[in-house]
Amino acid sequence: MFYALYMTQQKRSIRLCYDVTKLEYPDIPSYKAFERKIKTIPMYALLRYREGPKAFTDALPYMERSKLDIASNDIWFSDHHLVDVFVKSADGTKVIRPWLTVFFDARSNRVVSYLVRNADPNATAVKKCFRLGVEQNGVPNEVYFDNGKDYRSSSFSKDYPMSLVNQLGIGTIYATPYHGAAKTVERFFGTFTNRFSRRFKTYTGCNAKIRPEEMQIPNKDILELAPTLDRFMELLAAYIDEYNQTPNSGMDMEGKCPDQVYSENLSVKRVVSDRNALRLLCGNTAERVVNKSGISIKNNHYYHDALLAYMGERVMVVYDPDNIDKMAVFDMNGRAICLAEAKIRTPFRHTSEEDYIRAAKEKKSARAIIAKYKPAREMDIHEIVARNQLMEKTFTDSGDPDIMEHITPQATENSAILKATNHTETTRRIREEESVSATLFGFYQKQA
Repeated sequence: MFYALYMTQQKRSIRLCYDVTKLEYPDIPSYKAFERKIKTIPMYALLRYREGPKAFTDALPYMERSKLDIASNDIWFSDHHLVDVFVKSADGTKVIRPWLTVFFDARSNRVVSYLVRNADPNATAVKKCFRLGVEQNGVPNEVYFDNGKDYRSSSFSKDYPMSLVNQLGIGTIYATPYHGAAKTVERFFGTFTNRFSRRFKTYTGCNAKIRPEEMQIPNKDILELAPTLDRFMELLAAYIDEYNQTPNSGMDMEGKCPDQVYSENLSVKRVVSDRNALRLLCGNTAERVVNKSGISIKNNHYYHDALLAYMGERVMVVYDPDNIDKMAVFDMNGRAICLAEAKIRTPFRHTSEEDYIRAAKEKKSARAIIAKYKPAREMDIHEIVARNQLMEKTFTDSGDPDIMEHITPQATENSAILKATNHTETTRRIREEESVSATLFGFYQKQA
């Protein structure tokens, strides 16, 4: 009973557990005997049951791996870190703690790219940070990721044909969940906190227990002390350079700085020279159905003549979130269709000649598509329906049959729909509108 009371995360004292046990079992040994017994419990058992599974896992010995068999850019690590510093927001009205996303070369311990955001990390932030790393340092052979959902997105899935890792031929490794020792980048964050974050007067610590007393003040007072976001970014860039150029005593570093080790062990550098293509590869993806306006994303329409052949079909759209003027469109098998451009919305007044020319070209392309599929002759659907209606004969006393039409409910509904959707009037109106458009178009041509 004593053991069950003591070995819990409530961390009850020996005295409390002893007193409660003695109520049930008055003849138990002395309190000192229990104290001596507690000292014989292994440390790992105390950690597991009084501190919790994570504390136990973090305390386990981990395998030390040599990095001599890998080269620079073989493996990149990545993770996020909530910076333990209060900084002024971009508009200067409040204090924030920025999020830092980092990509980190495994062989050299070099920071190859970083990204600062005033928002929770997500897959978009990871891809942007990765793109910055590739632009500056080339493409890694593998990436070693955290198990967070932003790293488990389809962009990094080997099962998704359009994923970033598949398009660039990159392998993926995922760290052991909740095991910081499995990720070298977490050790970097420890160094980062001690050697950079603590330089600031507004250092706040990672939790309330270790927050400096002088930071236990209202946010409006912290705002007066906090650096601006621009100043923080400037100091961060200087620190990253400082870190990459500082001699490192870590395993297989031989006292050299990360920049030097990275340079000496970079045997092959895979690059993506087309920056626009790289932006799309690292962009966001979405599935859409092609409609008459093309493709709709975030209340914008994107069009290309090639989309006319995919009307009503699902397609895959890839776009750079920092530049949504164009969208790369693929079929569901991953084959490229086109690069669709944002349609310019014509002003309600002051329509230009170019607006009419653009609209006329779109209509012409659509008509060219349907011309290829024109039937040999037109069929009257009402005639076909009437010819195939079910007829039921009933006989009169004279023996001559009375003809009574018998039609199924579905056939009745179909007939009503066909009559209601007769396009004769609609076609006439469209032709009249096109005639007006053609007249206006001719007028503007003469004026030009």
